[in-house]
Amino acid sequence: MTDNNSYRTKGKAVFLAAIMVLSVVALSTALAGSAAAAVTSADRTIENSDLAPGDQTQVTVEVETDADSPDLRITDNPAEELSVSGVEGDGEETIVEYQENSNTVFGSWGGVSTATVTYTVTVPNDAQDGSTYSIDGTSSDDGESVDITGDSEITVSDGGSEDPNNGGSEDPDNGDSDDDPDSDYNLDGGPATVGPAPFTGYDGVEGNIVWQGQEVTINDLGLVNPDGDIQLRERVDSDSTRLASVISASGDSVTFDTEEREAGDYYLRADGIDLTIPDGDSAPTNTFEVAEQSLTAEFDESSVTDEGQNSDTDFEFESNRNNYPINVTTSSGDLSAEDLANIFVAGSSFDLATSNVNDDDDTISLEPVEDSDEFVVDFAQADIDTGEYEFVFEGTDSTAEDTDSITVNEADQNAEFTQGVTQDAAGDITGFNLTLEDTSDTYVQIGGEDSDFVDVLYIEVDDGDEPVQVDINTRLLGSSAGTDAVYDTSNTDTFQSEVHGEITDENLPSDDGSVQLYEDDGELADGSNNFEAYVEALGIADIGENQITRPPQSTDYEVTAAGSNSVDYVFDADPGGEANDELGSKVIELQQPEIGEVVTHTAPEEDADEDSEVDELLDSVTAREEIAVNDRLVVQVEATGLYGTMVAAPDDDRNLNTDFDRLSDGASSTVLHNIVDNSYDQIDFSIEAESATGNQDPLEVDLDSSDSDAYVVIDEDNGQFFVVVDTSSDDAFANGDAPDSDTDFTASIEYDADNDDNRFSWEDNNNAPFNPDNNADNYPYLLQGETLSNSADLTLSPRSIVYDNLNDDRVVEVAAGEDAEVSGTTNVAPGSDATIRVSSTDASSSFRQGNDVNISEDGSITTTYDLSDQEAGDEFELNYQVAGGSVGSADGIIVESVDTGDDGEETNETDDGMTDDGDTNETDDGMTDDGDTNETDDGSTDDGTPGFGAVVALVALIGAALLAVRRQN
Repeated sequence: MTDNNSYRTKGKAVFLAAIMVLSVVALSTALAGSAAAAVTSADRTIENSDLAPGDQTQVTVEVETDADSPDLRITDNPAEELSVSGVEGDGEETIVEYQENSNTVFGSWGGVSTATVTYTVTVPNDAQDGSTYSIDGTSSDDGESVDITGDSEITVSDGGSEDPNNGGSEDPDNGDSDDDPDSDYNLDGGPATVGPAPFTGYDGVEGNIVWQGQEVTINDLGLVNPDGDIQLRERVDSDSTRLASVISASGDSVTFDTEEREAGDYYLRADGIDLTIPDGDSAPTNTFEVAEQSLTAEFDESSVTDEGQNSDTDFEFESNRNNYPINVTTSSGDLSAEDLANIFVAGSSFDLATSNVNDDDDTISLEPVEDSDEFVVDFAQADIDTGEYEFVFEGTDSTAEDTDSITVNEADQNAEFTQGVTQDAAGDITGFNLTLEDTSDTYVQIGGEDSDFVDVLYIEVDDGDEPVQVDINTRLLGSSAGTDAVYDTSNTDTFQSEVHGEITDENLPSDDGSVQLYEDDGELADGSNNFEAYVEALGIADIGENQITRPPQSTDYEVTAAGSNSVDYVFDADPGGEANDELGSKVIELQQPEIGEVVTHTAPEEDADEDSEVDELLDSVTAREEIAVNDRLVVQVEATGLYGTMVAAPDDDRNLNTDFDRLSDGASSTVLHNIVDNSYDQIDFSIEAESATGNQDPLEVDLDSSDSDAYVVIDEDNGQFFVVVDTSSDDAFANGDAPDSDTDFTASIEYDADNDDNRFSWEDNNNAPFNPDNNADNYPYLLQGETLSNSADLTLSPRSIVYDNLNDDRVVEVAAGEDAEVSGTTNVAPGSDATIRVSSTDASSSFRQGNDVNISEDGSITTTYDLSDQEAGDEFELNYQVAGGSVGSADGIIVESVDTGDDGEETNETDDGMTDDGDTNETDDGMTDDGDTNETDDGSTDDGTPGFGAVVALVALIGAALLAVRRQN
């Protein structure tokens, strides 16, 4: 049968079918969206809008729509001064939450026509009489929003509410207790007694959970006898019930306590209360549940200190109930209500409930908590004795109870330095590492009277369990540079320096001046928090910031960590600047800078900044004086006294560009270029050819080139740095291109203080770090007239190889066999990607083999080929390649045996007219079987026919499309 449909017709059919499907989907979506519900009412009820300071009340928002809503939302916004707790919503398909950042109560429902949110707001304790707080909000259905109406304002009055159900205070002035006029908490009224809000009608309590111990009130029961007796009965099962108690109604309301009730299902029986009893059963099903609340309360640590960073601990509750109030006391009664409030609230994450502290009972009540909340308690907030305390935690409105014990120890403040003595060169990076115990902050003094320099630091630790690391740039110490330029720190929350900034008022030892920073055997005349007065009392200078005339020189600098809790003054100038409460100390010995050896290395061809870390670089280098052009030149310089300048990195205008990360990540060679040309420290470094051409300056490495051309890797810990140069780049050189013939260079470094008549010193009253007085350009750490220097010679040469086993005609001889050996010596860097290929030129059977070769540290190369099928007299060509490029070629001949006594022939990297495509797996070149090549893998990779993968993919795609159309027919 012949099919007359064209592919074009089939394609149209498929396209039209797709359009029809999409149209149906779009239409159904549009129709679904046209049936949106609308909010018909949104009302807010504030249970009591007249509150005293610290009082709380319940807020209820109820919303109705004219149909089930797919996306019904409530957003209520109490005034930001009101604290919010106890947020709850009705229904199962709901999201109800308190968004603390915006003080917003939010609820979202789907598939409902009514929604309710309840929450509790608390008036601030310091609220003024007559103050008002507003609440506003909106309700939206599928994007259409309406304002919530009804109650919207709370007014503060001294009288407040006396209704115990809203948690209001019965104390008219709601102030501090008479027993403790300095208390921050209300100590009157006793622990709060809270429970569920009164239920309306029996159907209001039906299906709810009442926690064992709560008091339950039900209003508007519809009783035939509003003041008669009501039975509280327990439903045992579907066929039996039993009497729990008989209670009296009052004015159609009833109140009863559940503390003595066992967990189970209960109901009320009286005339006027409708009970639902299924057919065949004897017990009603419209009951409410009395449930027993479980409670676990636990401190994270078994012991704390009475002050310092170890005085606090995490704390958590676990319960089968959510959002529940807790009473806290101690079993022995040793802690007052004020102590408990300080421990659990001040500086912690709990909130006190209102009217919640009973000073006589030594009990506090906490705001309702949730299992998901994370709490911290701090024992430093209360002045209590050391010892073990057992805390009792009880449900404020339930029978839940648990205990946990914790030991309070006396704090033993201490600062432990990891090293007693640190030795670094002046001008480099020094520092200290310390761990604080039982304190979160300390004052650290660097120097003193004996070193003619002093700086005082304030350090506040970020993580008290981890050490603090402080690195100091001694080239900038004492200058006008800022704190961040001089000091680099880790694990500090606050770090301040008196010399390079100031210790601000909030970080002084005490707010009221009871403890001050400095004394001179008593209070200083100009004030005992005055750093300049302290420096003057030490006899160092009369200006705190400009104490020294040049960067700190080689001498010993005491480092002392001091406490401030048990003293009137932290540091005393009288004995030379000692700490009155020393927590720990060490010594920094700044030593005279030195210049050691200069060593040259080679490394495989890469960008100069390929290895920016010291270990990576050292893994790739080989010490050598002859460096093959295209490889990396690495100059290792052993020197100290310049790493502070490298970190500071002054530019042409002497502006700082401080970056401590250069010590680990390396530095642009431009940093070194600027130091040489612009820093005024008289540090000189160069890699320069020994001879010039004509009137031209000699060829040299251009330190002002890009990072890929020249880079500096710093090993400050071991007093050395490495200048790495990509010799394949013409841009890495100044005054010419990369050399194409043997060229001798000298790498040299010098510290020079033999200029002008004076030592380096800062400008008067300036101390700008790189501004010498009277342009006295001298190295800062040498006496006038002194110099330090060293150098190393090197040669840059074209890449080459010298083969072994040459005959008188300078032809490489190789003995036939399975392991025919070719060897030689090359100047190419060990670790380079190198290959030697042998190819027949006039042989009994053709062959072509390539081997990757390993270059040893001395440059020797050895590899073998299977030439067992060859005959003596067969001629071939050797081609040496590095990184895919040909270094040069040489002639070879197969012999019976090899005489190893001849010198080799050097083959330089020149154009030999050969074309190398890098492919060692050769395809059939048209030769007969007798002439097939004998190939082995030389490490190259065949990328295949260009574009073939894309063609296959396109053909596959077309085929799939045609198959789909065919199947439709």
